Amino acid sequence: MIYYHDEKIFAARKGDFKLYFYKNNLAGYPQQLEKLESLKLFNLQQDPSERFDIADKHANIVAEIEKMVQVHQATIVPVASELDR
Repeated sequence: MIYYHDEKIFAARKGDFKLYFYKNNLAGYPQQLEKLESLKLFNLQQDPSERFDIADKHANIVAEIEKMVQVHQATIVPVASELDR
């Protein structure tokens, strides 16, 4: 599952694991999204509140999700936003 925030891939989930590429912005404004210096990974089954980043302990899962996102991005054809018209 891929999570978008405007046109940016904000996070991606594979099974119990969710990988964040951007810092969670509670205000929800895309122009204020801040790219993370290091990706954050959470096991939603064990940590549903996403409090404990486990990316450094599961580099293989981070790589799998990054690959999944790359494959997804290769299939996307960008279109103009209806809001910009």
